[in-house]
Amino acid sequence: MPKKRFYRKLGRKYSHRKALLRNLVTSLVQHENILTTWAKAKEAQKQAEKLITIAKKNGRDHEAWIKASNLVFQPKTTLTKVFDELAPRFQERPGGYTRVLRMPPRFGDNAPQGVLEFVDGPGDSRFYMTAKIIGICQARGKALTEVTELNKRRVLAFRKGGEEEFQRLVECARQEELQRVQADQELENCIREGRVPPKDWKLGDPIPRPTYVS
Repeated sequence: MPKKRFYRKLGRKYSHRKALLRNLVTSLVQHENILTTWAKAKEAQKQAEKLITIAKKNGRDHEAWIKASNLVFQPKTTLTKVFDELAPRFQERPGGYTRVLRMPPRFGDNAPQGVLEFVDGPGDSRFYMTAKIIGICQARGKALTEVTELNKRRVLAFRKGGEEEFQRLVECARQEELQRVQADQELENCIREGRVPPKDWKLGDPIPRPTYVS
């Protein structure tokens, strides 16, 4: 008995569903990350992975262009970026060109949301989040967890020139956290000694919990 392929219908007819996914993939290529519902992001991810695979395997020939044009709108501008920019970026990567990150539920109907993004690009959220976490840990003198170490290896594995940019982001995050720690310590000393808080503190700002309070 033939195995039935699983796919999400997304509450639409076949033609409407296909147009929806083409629109999402087109937006993904243009902006490199999009916010949508979790189900739509997972289905659009399949189309985006297929698009990059076609561009990598076949190059910029007529047959590959026709196949790829069935997956996106505005092929003249969209596919130019796919073949000239995205395909060379992922030339050494065997797969996993996109990533879906969970986001808080959508306000109103509480629908699960997700961010669909290309990896190793300017919209790679995990690259920037990992650098910020490492910078915060360095500023506070904390050891990195195994998950953070794993994420660091993953975001730098195939990113060209990523090590230098990553270290720059880590240093920026470390300096920012050091300033925050210094400001919190100064405000804590003001509370302890009964002095006036610093000028940059405004009424209504959260007051950090003093370390001497159990």
